[in-house]
Amino acid sequence: MQPVLKFGLNPFKEYEIEFVKLSNGEHSYKYNIREDFFALFENDLVTKGDIKVDVTLEKRDSFYEVMVNHKGTINVSCDRCLDPISYPVEGEQRLVLKLAEEEEEKEDENVLYISLETQSINLAQTMYELISLSLPMVRYCEDASKECNRQMVDKINGKDRTYTSEETDPRWNKLKDLYKK
Repeated sequence: MQPVLKFGLNPFKEYEIEFVKLSNGEHSYKYNIREDFFALFENDLVTKGDIKVDVTLEKRDSFYEVMVNHKGTINVSCDRCLDPISYPVEGEQRLVLKLAEEEEEKEDENVLYISLETQSINLAQTMYELISLSLPMVRYCEDASKECNRQMVDKINGKDRTYTSEETDPRWNKLKDLYKK
């Protein structure tokens, strides 16, 4: 028996596509990703954003091709001044679902082998990973067309000290006395 989650019985149901019921051809799905979507995942890297995700599933006789495109902004902190910024993100991923006797894992991360009994695929994890991976390792205000917090940058560069570099911080004098004994 599955545990009852705080968001309902299956919080990912909205992102599930029952491809077995679809006719051959192209099918489109649109999602608006916001804070409630990110709350479903246990990661504090991405918690807020406004992202449009377009999913196109093309059904063929022996396989399915899924294209996931996203574009929007994610609320993160600047890695230099720690101010909040709306960082622009966009990207796409192509995923191929191939039918097999049983589910397999192969070397190609863009090909997913699914069993003949599988009737649906949930794209929530795929969308979350795609969005997370579209963020660079280091994010600055300039990348979001914003200027860094000048006070914080001055502190980092040591320009806000109350004493000059020739002066000694008085707190160190007590430690020097310990060294002399």
